[in-house]
Amino acid sequence: MRKLLLVHVPAVKLTVNGRNLGAARTRFPKISQLTVAAIVERDSPDYEVRFVDMKAANGHETRFKDIPYGSRTIEAHRVGMPFPEIAGDLAWADDLLLTSNFTQEAGVVGDLIEFAKRVNPRLRCIVGGSDAMVQRGESDRHAYFYARGADYVGGGDGEALIPGVLRGERQAARSAVLKDFDRVPDPALHHADLSAYVESHEGGLPEGVHPPLMYIETSRGCRESCDFCSTPFTKGVYRYMSQRRFEALLEYCHSFGIRTFLLIEDNILSRLDFPGGREAVLEWFRYMHRRGFVWEFANGVEIGKLERNGVLDVELIEALFGFDGSSGCFRSYIPLERIDTNSLPYRKLKMFDVQKQILCGIARQRVPIMNLGVIVGNPGETPASLAVTEQRMADLKDAIGQASGGATFPFANIFLHIPICGTNDYRRFHRENRLVFDINEHPELFNFYTSVLRGDHIAFDALTDLRIEMAQRINGEELMRLWMKGGKYYPDGVAAVTAPAGLEHAAAVEAIR
Repeated sequence: MRKLLLVHVPAVKLTVNGRNLGAARTRFPKISQLTVAAIVERDSPDYEVRFVDMKAANGHETRFKDIPYGSRTIEAHRVGMPFPEIAGDLAWADDLLLTSNFTQEAGVVGDLIEFAKRVNPRLRCIVGGSDAMVQRGESDRHAYFYARGADYVGGGDGEALIPGVLRGERQAARSAVLKDFDRVPDPALHHADLSAYVESHEGGLPEGVHPPLMYIETSRGCRESCDFCSTPFTKGVYRYMSQRRFEALLEYCHSFGIRTFLLIEDNILSRLDFPGGREAVLEWFRYMHRRGFVWEFANGVEIGKLERNGVLDVELIEALFGFDGSSGCFRSYIPLERIDTNSLPYRKLKMFDVQKQILCGIARQRVPIMNLGVIVGNPGETPASLAVTEQRMADLKDAIGQASGGATFPFANIFLHIPICGTNDYRRFHRENRLVFDINEHPELFNFYTSVLRGDHIAFDALTDLRIEMAQRINGEELMRLWMKGGKYYPDGVAAVTAPAGLEHAAAVEAIR
């Protein structure tokens, strides 16, 4: 019997003089590895599987790199288990499978491959994930990981890809696509330490919402094609689970004591574009309400689909976002993308006043937390356009507080315009010589908190500072102080982040200590 080791690598934390520059989450569900483990155990019975979560197992920080950044130096740290602690697991394994979904962690994946080869020269290293699979235009991520020592870099759906790769089938499996989404297996939760799954990427948990948490993916792909997003060419056409399969998945998770779900669809409302889609979405979420489940839209909702010709789809909004304290939506990330313009930069967006109307409709459902995401720092960004974004975000926060009667806590997620490898934006910025940093040399900088773009009006390092200053003014000094300290919106050991509208942020944080 061959031995397969699945590893979730340490997180990347970037600091300047001890000040945190980005998110640093470690104790969230590792759904990619748990799904891979289930695929292998179902389809490759000649394999013994072992899983190591290096992020959650150890809070150790290892400073591994210094990056010159304008007039400063950014210190890059690995957060989690030090490499030598898994030397025994590496020596045990015949195959090592790593997932690189985010470019920021690609360097850590590469470092671990090189370490693993020193420990076990016969080890076969396999790399997959959204970042690793890109071979488009100027982005050849296969070449990057092969250069770091990988033996196979694949692309496609793991359910259709992995069994063939383990059998040594290389070429035929590269574009593997799973057409029947009901074939996605239940995650192998028996490999997980569920007590470690207490963090959402979107923040702390409101009162009445409890871990363990579990990511749920009931579809892949998106019907939109935004220039900044890699989903259209990494995930393929939109596919989704049947209601029967979806219910079975949730009941399986519930058998492990899980009733808090983080929905990570690429675009959960793409379902509405199909015949009977609206009724299917209503059935989906009414079932979750009946079962007493709580959920977060962790990857956002295309809110433009909730309005047509000036009329809100209140019935659909109630099903998606209604919260009664014991079941329903406790938080949603809302991707507003650009609110600094009176035009529509992306097809999926609505005009600002319409977006505001939709957000107020959602807030009336008393969803506890709404994280409002906007993108700043595009090459044409100016101080005036940043001011428009800030003013409109403050307007939205006030409107949400009024519409919810103080029940909804709005948080502004200010993200920098980072070119994701292989996207149309990346190709354009590369062609226009706007990339200040090489993606292979410093992949750690390709996140949403450190700019890498050469703009027309504002320098890249200034944009990084301006993003922080804007977030501090909108969200309040105290919450941002916590963010800068640890990459979280809440103090260590404290879950709740909600507060009545109008309560000063410093007092709100003090109240939950």
